[in-house]
Amino acid sequence: MTISPNFSSSHWAGFSLQRAASLLGAMIFASVGYTAENPAGSLSGRVSDAVTGKSLQGAIVRVLGTSAATHTDVEGRYTLSGIPSGEHRLEIDYVGLDSQINAVVVPTGATTTANAALGSAVLQLESVTVSESARGAALAVNQQKTAAGIMNIVSEESFGSMINGNIGYALQRLPGLTVNEDEDGTPSGVNIRGLESKYNSFQLDGNRLPTSGNSRAFSTNQLTADGISNIEVIKAPTPDRDGDAIGGIINITSRSAFQREGRAIEFTGSGLYYDKNEKWGYNAAINYLDTFRVGGGEKNLGVSFSATSYRSARDYDNLDKDYILLTPANNPGLGLTQPTYFHTNGAPQTNFRDTKSRGFSGSLDFRANPRATFYLRPFYSHAQVEAEKARNRIYVNTDVTRIAEATYNTGRSTPSTLTEYRYQNDFSFTENDAYGLSFGGRHELDTIVFNYDAFYSKNESNKDRSLAYVIRNQGFSVAYDQSNRAEPVYTILNGKSPYDLSTINRGDLTINPRDAGETAKSVKADWEKKFSGSEISGSLKFGAKYRSTHKDQDQSSRVYRTGTVASGFPYADLLQRIDHTTQGIPLSLYPDLNKTEALLRSSPGLFALQSGDALLNDVINDYDVEEDTSAAYVMGTAKWRRSSLITGLRVERNAFRSETYRFSASTPNTPGRIQAKRDYTVWLPGVHLRHELRRNLILRESYNRSYSRPDVDRLVAGLNVDANTGNISGGNPNLKESISDNYDVQLEYYTKRSGLYSVGFFYKNIKGFYYDSSYRFSTVDANGYPIADPNGALTFRTPQNALGAKNYGVELIARQQLFFLPKPFSGFGVSLSATFTESDGKYPGRLSEKLPTYGFSDKIYYAALEYAAGKFRAQLSYRLRSDYLEGLDVDNTFDDWFGEYESVDWESSYQVTKQMKVFLNVNNLSDEPQISYQGFRHTDNPEDISSYGLRATFGATYKF
Repeated sequence: MTISPNFSSSHWAGFSLQRAASLLGAMIFASVGYTAENPAGSLSGRVSDAVTGKSLQGAIVRVLGTSAATHTDVEGRYTLSGIPSGEHRLEIDYVGLDSQINAVVVPTGATTTANAALGSAVLQLESVTVSESARGAALAVNQQKTAAGIMNIVSEESFGSMINGNIGYALQRLPGLTVNEDEDGTPSGVNIRGLESKYNSFQLDGNRLPTSGNSRAFSTNQLTADGISNIEVIKAPTPDRDGDAIGGIINITSRSAFQREGRAIEFTGSGLYYDKNEKWGYNAAINYLDTFRVGGGEKNLGVSFSATSYRSARDYDNLDKDYILLTPANNPGLGLTQPTYFHTNGAPQTNFRDTKSRGFSGSLDFRANPRATFYLRPFYSHAQVEAEKARNRIYVNTDVTRIAEATYNTGRSTPSTLTEYRYQNDFSFTENDAYGLSFGGRHELDTIVFNYDAFYSKNESNKDRSLAYVIRNQGFSVAYDQSNRAEPVYTILNGKSPYDLSTINRGDLTINPRDAGETAKSVKADWEKKFSGSEISGSLKFGAKYRSTHKDQDQSSRVYRTGTVASGFPYADLLQRIDHTTQGIPLSLYPDLNKTEALLRSSPGLFALQSGDALLNDVINDYDVEEDTSAAYVMGTAKWRRSSLITGLRVERNAFRSETYRFSASTPNTPGRIQAKRDYTVWLPGVHLRHELRRNLILRESYNRSYSRPDVDRLVAGLNVDANTGNISGGNPNLKESISDNYDVQLEYYTKRSGLYSVGFFYKNIKGFYYDSSYRFSTVDANGYPIADPNGALTFRTPQNALGAKNYGVELIARQQLFFLPKPFSGFGVSLSATFTESDGKYPGRLSEKLPTYGFSDKIYYAALEYAAGKFRAQLSYRLRSDYLEGLDVDNTFDDWFGEYESVDWESSYQVTKQMKVFLNVNNLSDEPQISYQGFRHTDNPEDISSYGLRATFGATYKF
């Protein structure tokens, strides 16, 4: 079924809304008639764990014999209104605990408080650690069971080890999710159902977080995510949630002191060992929660905060390889029988990356009365990274007319062809600060609920020191042998030593600091009217939201060129020996950038400023953007017997204003200032059905429409000319929004002891997703834009809207504690998930090929075996992500693919006393490298190989 973006021909959605309106009208009529004859009252209360006193979110509360039913919120609280006065039986049901049925009396026109403390032998095992693990599983499955839409939930007890507070380590365990990693193995962007993170929304307490990057994608390493209680992965959002997320929404919720009773203080200290270069770091954290009495009533003020500090090393090695393709027709002299990749150059490198981070998050919650609450939630994250990348680049040949030998494994140039040996080093010091504050409240007036929230957040990155120096040494004749594709051997045929500096002819020094950031402000309000009749209950909900963002980037640049050794430039004083081997390749020399800066200050005359390059780099990536989004929705919920329907319509209007610079070939020294604006409106219907086929067997069906906006830098980026090659890259101000129609069906079964088994099917029909296109050219027009020429020698890369894509698949989940086995095997638990998917992306110029969307892996596996006995707990986990497309080229010869990746992790702890626990966790125990390939799934053509080793964390937690 296809629904047009302007919604004007949405017959099916209109029918659904009409049907929902009829149901709601019948519900209102039934409710008014019922309560007119039977004076009504209300019930409210809190449901908690009888052992720990912690709140139980997701408990189902029903008044038997009526349609009144609800579930508890994050504080374990519930409210039921419109209940006929008199005696009733109140049922509280929570997966993993024993159900309760309590007698209650509801007075006319008043509210009765009915609290409940649930218990079960499952959560009363000997070890406190075991209890927390079981409770965490129970919290997650109960919240998922009672969720309005299709989502996966994990509670803080099940997060596992998160190095540096990076929540990406927890997210990579969830079904349907893959987490991209930086070259050093740090989680960054999160993909949902094969869609890159820029197509998803990363939120804190329902508010989308800004990012300091160019993309709309939020990187998890920009947030120290301690002090949170839940992670929600919302795969089929209802109309009351933001619509700008084709893949889905990741929402993390702040910890509240009202989630438990009494005071809780927890200290954690640990050491972090990194086996790459044998470096050490540390972690330190404090968590505090307490409730207080204000005004003489119950404990109505909750205070919660977390403060953390981390230091760690993220060193890694990398080998970067480049290729060209030789064919028998174009290279008849080489005796080729088939197309052959010729390895043109390789760059072994070692990277030193030291990081420090700290964070604070808090929640101040005040309950003015049982029906009015307020909250104030601040957060702050700071991260600084000092990085140095020393590398050599060894050139074989890039001129196809001068190749003497090219076989599958070997290659060399003609003896008279001499190439370069480059000594390179990059250094940067970057600080990233993310902070924000949200304020809001919830008010209940009989059957009306009013929620509001105001949010302010800023995310900024400052790269105050950034240098790159490339020194070119001439006169080498090099051959290669890559019989081992991951460890090529380079041989200098003419005997010239890389330590011979006499033929250095040039150096290029770039100083490139950068400031970038995004500020977000939003306000939203929701009004909900609840109805309760003898057969049908439900609600009618309205809401509005306004979000304003300002995003800018200021990149300064100075480009210098240094002369030859013969002219007197002192390269020997700047180059340092390096005793390091990467992928079997020895490194020789690298520039000392501290000495280079000192020489620039003392002898500036040795450095020639390249004014054209400096001007271009100084402004071409600068921009200033304002973006406003206004949204409104109406949503109705109807419940009858054990089925429910949620349907509604959301509308969002986006206004975009930008200012940037653009290069012009006719006036290369004076880039032009460009201002642009664009406005559009999207209509987003949604229909969600839920059927409780049996008490713990639930079937869900869902349709919703969502959209995503182009990355800011892709809309505003100017044209950038590579001074070395003449190739051009640039943005595209004409990119359109992406629209997706999403269909989901999911069957869930919950066992009495917190087990979960589910199978889910999804289908996404996406229009206009984004990709980087490439085409050949030889000349440009008057504005500097390349004129397409299939036989051109140069390449132009720019983002485009693809014609569309269809992504679909199945998600399988099985989680179960094996309590039914005899001891000691009853301590085992398993968690399994598998996602099998297909993607068919339609890329202009390559319609005959079956290509996926970027970042799409067709197989995702996660398996964990947990064991808990007495005071000991351990978990061994395994995850696998199949290969995925990273970038398209002119044809599949040079498409970029990331290879299949798998990892094994270990976590263990021992409860020494009731207060103290010691732990040992090992990340990347299998020490798997990351490998990307050049060419359509050419796993024999590794392009980029990164290895970073394992990380071990050991320490202790002490609770008061």
